[in-house]
Amino acid sequence: MRKNIIYALSCSLLALSAFTSCSENDLVAEGEGKVQLKVNIESEVDVITRNVPSEAELADAAVVRIYSESGLIRKYNGLSTLPSEMALKSGEYSVKVVAGDSVPASFDKVYYKGLTPFTVKAAQLTPVAVPCKIANTLTSVVFEGIDEAFSDYEVKLFLESDTLTFTKANANATGYFMLPSTPGVLGWLFDGTQLNGNKYQKKGSLDNVKPTTKYTITFTFTEAENSNGGALIEINVDETEIRVDHDVVIFQAPKISGDNFPIAEPVYFELNQADDLSVWVSTSSKLKSLQLDFDRFALAGISQNSLQLVDMAADLASELESKGVLVNNKYNEAEDKSDFKITFAKSFVEKLTAHEGSYELNITALDSNDKTRTAVLTIAASNATITTLPVEEKDVWSTKAILRGQLVQEVEGVLSFRYRAVGSSNWASVAAVRSGNMLTAQVSDLAPATTYEYQLYAGDIESSVVSSFKTESALQLPNNSFENWYKSGKIWYIHGENEAMFWDCGNTGSATMNKNVTTADETVLHSGAYSVKLQSQFVGIGTLGKFAAGNLFAGEYLKTDGTDGILGFGREFDSRPVKLRGYYKYRTGDITHSSLSDHPKGAPDVAHIYVALGDWELESYEGKDYPVIIKTKTSERKLFDSQDPAIIAYGEIIPSVDTDGDGMHMFEIEIDYRTYERKPTHIVLVASASKYGDYFTGSTSSTMWLDDLELIYE
Repeated sequence: MRKNIIYALSCSLLALSAFTSCSENDLVAEGEGKVQLKVNIESEVDVITRNVPSEAELADAAVVRIYSESGLIRKYNGLSTLPSEMALKSGEYSVKVVAGDSVPASFDKVYYKGLTPFTVKAAQLTPVAVPCKIANTLTSVVFEGIDEAFSDYEVKLFLESDTLTFTKANANATGYFMLPSTPGVLGWLFDGTQLNGNKYQKKGSLDNVKPTTKYTITFTFTEAENSNGGALIEINVDETEIRVDHDVVIFQAPKISGDNFPIAEPVYFELNQADDLSVWVSTSSKLKSLQLDFDRFALAGISQNSLQLVDMAADLASELESKGVLVNNKYNEAEDKSDFKITFAKSFVEKLTAHEGSYELNITALDSNDKTRTAVLTIAASNATITTLPVEEKDVWSTKAILRGQLVQEVEGVLSFRYRAVGSSNWASVAAVRSGNMLTAQVSDLAPATTYEYQLYAGDIESSVVSSFKTESALQLPNNSFENWYKSGKIWYIHGENEAMFWDCGNTGSATMNKNVTTADETVLHSGAYSVKLQSQFVGIGTLGKFAAGNLFAGEYLKTDGTDGILGFGREFDSRPVKLRGYYKYRTGDITHSSLSDHPKGAPDVAHIYVALGDWELESYEGKDYPVIIKTKTSERKLFDSQDPAIIAYGEIIPSVDTDGDGMHMFEIEIDYRTYERKPTHIVLVASASKYGDYFTGSTSSTMWLDDLELIYE
């Protein structure tokens, strides 16, 4: 019998519509369009227990990633952090949403995911709906009449080596598997003790098991006897496709924005000059509280430093209006949303600009869904006509930076920046690019790890503020020519005896069988005395053992688990190179060992070199922290994911043919930056003579030599 499983939870993120008077949302750069996202997370009624996340928890834990053709460009943690609209350049994109926990097998860890491609067209609004469905294969077990013949019994369900055990005590539980491949094979084993003391087992499997599907396996006792005189168990399987029934709405936090100015940047006025300033507060439910905190309200004749603007008394509203603070609250009951406008009139702003300085007003909004947000409105007054602004950290590289400034008032003359290294007497000049009152200029050919200062010019008028910044270091890789080696027992290490480890390899594991897969080589090299030789080989005795790829990585070999390895990938690194350059020689062969159907024995082997820069949250293993923990054991396999959203930049090459001659050849890997909004904290760099060595697949003929690795900056 087939039945439908009804979902009780579906979290819809509703994009807020801009209030018609709020013009900031109407500003779109040339060639851009706007996108509105709606995310549905669907969850089954039967599995909502105290151990499974609630709808609000799922919404808060959801991760939304937006990809362009070049990779990840936006990431949002929690549905409430999604903007109501976002501007993107015209082109092809996709949005991926995941929520919950992705574990191989569990009774309480549920995983949801959704992926939707979309196209952005210039000057158009694109609504994007992302259905985010349960990704697990669900399982349950039903026992009918088993107690009539068995004193003890259990059922094990397993996908590969991942197992869940069902007993009489948890017979109503739902199990969740993550398919290692699609379709998969779900195995089952009934194991029991009959009332007469005899042991009884029965096993079988279900082929073509799919995700987003529930399989209920019923074990029924019958009166028939088998050839041993014992009870007979009949097996029935119900396959149920999961579907959606209804939605529950989850809303985003309030939005606070300036009317025709970016609220995140200061608003500059000349001394004794002023104009009206308006701020919009938009919420997706009724506004509960709007607090305005300003420790200089007394300048405008307001006695309080903290004001509550929602539902304030009429006499207070009248007093504030007379002092130049006007409020206008519009609540749309049908759509359950608020648009609240605060206007600081010219008369109020004049009180601040009568004194040179900078003033910060804190605005905090709270809606009826208890979502909150705080923004700061900064009003600055100065006699200056032009002023520099601090550079943004993300815009400062090792050899280039973006300078920033602002027009306080209109002036004549060519707008430009001049800059120099601190301590130098030589200034360099560059033309400023104007956008509204904001001025920028990109400068290059800077020296790494150097402090620079800069001023803004309008003709002969110079800004009184001199700003400064320090360029990134142009970090290089330690022991990048592989000259330093150290042997401890049977194991060769890629560092000197008393040096800190940067590079490691699989020698700690392979040396248990008296082999080192990665060694120094003095016969093939580009410079110095040695190169590093990565030689794939079978590590074992007779048929006992495994294929091991010759490998090298920035990190540490942490532990041998049976015949498998646990590795820590990554080292601290906060610079932003654009290329990895080096020298290599490669000899390949046909695959001699394989566990992958896509790469069988006899197929050509390939090598792999890749570099990634990212801001990973560190993972811990036995007291050691690394950006990525690698596990090669099949049942716990965890490998490097080149699409990990923590990756800021990535590049790779996959050598597939022998290099010419006996010498080494230069290679370059372009490091492609997926975002310029974040700076890396770590580097991952891996080289393998056999790309699929993590799956114990490759050729014992594959060998790669590397020398003189260098990071290139621009």
